[in-house]
Amino acid sequence: MAAEHYVDYGYKETSTRSIEIPQWDEIWYGGFVDDWNQAEVDCHGKIHWGYKYSPIDGQELDTFEKMRDFKTYVMESHGGWTWCDHHAFGTSNYHDAMQCYCEPLPQDVPTTCAKDGEDCLCNGVVYYMKQVDTVHRTTDFWDAMPAGYTVNQVNNTNGFKCTRSNFEDVNPLPGEDKVCMCDQHNL
Repeated sequence: MAAEHYVDYGYKETSTRSIEIPQWDEIWYGGFVDDWNQAEVDCHGKIHWGYKYSPIDGQELDTFEKMRDFKTYVMESHGGWTWCDHHAFGTSNYHDAMQCYCEPLPQDVPTTCAKDGEDCLCNGVVYYMKQVDTVHRTTDFWDAMPAGYTVNQVNNTNGFKCTRSNFEDVNPLPGEDKVCMCDQHNL
């Protein structure tokens, strides 16, 4: 995220603000397994399996970070329901309460490369679209998409001016502030 933030804003940003992880990247609790409970998750990413209670003092390990203080097992998952149990992870501690968390694969989403009139460094598809949040200079690609946009394929390392003249003078939403968003992977 730090690299992405630098590409989006770099040295131009003077304020210090916290970077929030997008919701699709957040690790989420998948449930726990003991003598009475079973857990099954639909996770596209990594499933982390570990103790529900501390083997040292018996305190509940109620966060992912606390669980990872002890031995954990990791399984790659490509989606679809997977049991979080001793059989799936090949563990032999059948009498311990265990829990699982899902760490989703990050989604590849275009990121802001320039505000209207600035240089955008991109090697891929550039979207010229409405700037959603003018205070923080951030734009969520999916929020801006329905408002209208135009695209251009860019293949250079010298920068690309984020102006409507570089998009055949197409001006989606005249009068609105615009940004350029870069899709490096042409997805």
